[in-house]
Amino acid sequence: MIRLPESISGRESERAHRSDRDKAGLTIHIRELSEQELNQSTEDQGLSYIVSVYGADRPGIVSGVTKELASMAVNITDVATHFRAI
Repeated sequence: MIRLPESISGRESERAHRSDRDKAGLTIHIRELSEQELNQSTEDQGLSYIVSVYGADRPGIVSGVTKELASMAVNITDVATHFRAI
């Protein structure tokens, strides 16, 4: 879960990372939190979104994604990772 600066929308964030995403072979989905999910959040600055990233497992995926988000002043409030064998 991330909190974007109010000046950046989820769609803008998706578009900004399209070439990086394509080069890395990742699928990134960003959706705004529902009212119920938003009410569970403890912070009140910026807009909240859930970001899902799908790609082949390799070292550095989480690092690369969080580095890009940090460069946009995004506050990451929760992280969950899952490995799924194909």
